[in-house]
Amino acid sequence: GSAINELSQSSTASGKFISDYAQRLSGIATQAHLTTAELLAFGAASDATGQELEVSATALNKFIVQLQTHYKTVAKAAGVDEEALHQMLTMGETANAVVTVLEALSQKGGLSMLAPLMKDLGSDGARLTASLSTLASNIGLVKEQLEISRDAFGQAISVTNEYNVKNENAAAIMERMRNS
Repeated sequence: GSAINELSQSSTASGKFISDYAQRLSGIATQAHLTTAELLAFGAASDATGQELEVSATALNKFIVQLQTHYKTVAKAAGVDEEALHQMLTMGETANAVVTVLEALSQKGGLSMLAPLMKDLGSDGARLTASLSTLASNIGLVKEQLEISRDAFGQAISVTNEYNVKNENAAAIMERMRNS
């Protein structure tokens, strides 16, 4: 709750979109070594960049599967060190691997190099690639959302602080006095 609260306050992303996005990716999260905080951050970045929930969640899901199963091809297409990418994936740093690949692709001018990996998806391949391209183009936002989410999730105090703000104002104190 704290991570969702902080993410929705730090961008235009909505809490509902963020939680729905994370729920759609929760099936692969454990296998892909993605934390809840990271799922929430990717959801916030997707919503803040105006993407559709179903398309953006499916795009990241497919991309992570491709990254896990064809990391050598992805590394070559993105121009990142294959061994470094493999190391991130085996050490459970999938979110960092995703950011590394998207950042490299953004610097190279786009995701057209990954189109062959998405070709088996048919007409949806173009929509999914466009969604990933949007994340790559906004990689600074993705990194920012990951940092915010990880911090808020770890501290777990944002929701409590919000509760205190709502319940420790003059109106709330007066209401409690009336009720007692």
